[in-house]
Amino acid sequence: MNRKRSNLKNKPTNKFTVPRRATWYVLRTILLITIVVSMTFYVFLTAMHTANIYIIVTEGITLRAKCILGQGEITEMQQYFTNTCIAEDSALQDNVYDNYNISGFDYRLSVDKIDVKPWKKTASMTVTERIPTINGTAYESAPSSAIPEWEDVQYKVICMKENNRWYITKITVSDEKIKEKPKATPNMSLTPITPKPTEKPSPVVTQRPKDDSVSSETSNNP
Repeated sequence: MNRKRSNLKNKPTNKFTVPRRATWYVLRTILLITIVVSMTFYVFLTAMHTANIYIIVTEGITLRAKCILGQGEITEMQQYFTNTCIAEDSALQDNVYDNYNISGFDYRLSVDKIDVKPWKKTASMTVTERIPTINGTAYESAPSSAIPEWEDVQYKVICMKENNRWYITKITVSDEKIKEKPKATPNMSLTPITPKPTEKPSPVVTQRPKDDSVSSETSNNP
């Protein structure tokens, strides 16, 4: 038995075992490095495209609203929109606010969803547009003195990359309903809190000190 154990210990190892392990270690390390670099590059491209599209869409949609309300020039929209998108925009072509002199408005735009893939040249963003207040006066050609209200709407904005730059190519009204912000309502089940009456301060009574000299004199008198 001892001879067999000694023979097993002295048995030479396979000459291909060490190179095979080293090769597998090197390949595994290269694979892990490639995966980490690819994921980092993917995250970087996604973040870069998302930032660019966010700026293009928010600034472009805001400028579009200004042009509809007469506060901007349509030629400036070419920095954000394609010419086809501008020409097919019915809100710009059939503008109901042309008969009004808009002096100010309260514009609100919120981003609901962004769909960006770094290997694609197209992306989309869903935004909700609200203008609760519009101030201005009507021209004589206006059909009514009251300024038309701006309807709250949710858009799905399609962007395309052309010449290393993103442009808005299409704007469609989303089918999803706009979520209204809940209004604060009083809870009638709560018991009202009645303030406690303030207590009047009690008068401070000061005690005059006794005159020792007078008391001593009265005691000595017969």
